[in-house]
Formats: sequence, structure tokens, C-alpha cells
Amino acid sequence: DGLDLLAFREKYGDDVRSLLPQVDELVEREYAAWADQRLRLSTIGLAYSDVIGPWLYSEQVRVQMEQFELR
Repeated sequence: DGLDLLAFREKYGDDVRSLLPQVDELVEREYAAWADQRLRLSTIGLAYSDVIGPWLYSEQVRVQMEQFELR
């Protein structure tokens, strides 16, 4: 059902656009849209969701993923 913008702000203490400026590019390219206080992927965005998700990872998460070793 998309990303609830109010819930995001409550959980992370900031606006999604401040923490993930890439979302504006998703909207510009019509992969997502703002509607009813939510960010929702479009049909084409859903088709690329496997790429979009990792594209939104923070640098800290990327580093942790690179350092991860399966035990």
C-alpha cells in the first residue's frame, strides 16, 4: 500500500525526502507518486521494485551488507 509518510516521520524523526532524496527521482521518472500521505510505486515502479529497494539503501547498510559473513 505504499510508504506512509506520517508513520515514517514518526519512526525516523524526519521527512522521507530529507533522509532518502532519491524518492524525488522516482516520482520524476514516474516510478512512484505521492497520494493520500503515501508514496506509492506505479505499475512500472512495481516492475522495477527489485532494483528500487536496494537503490534506497543507505551507505551504512551497504557497508554492513558487504561485511556480512554467513556463519
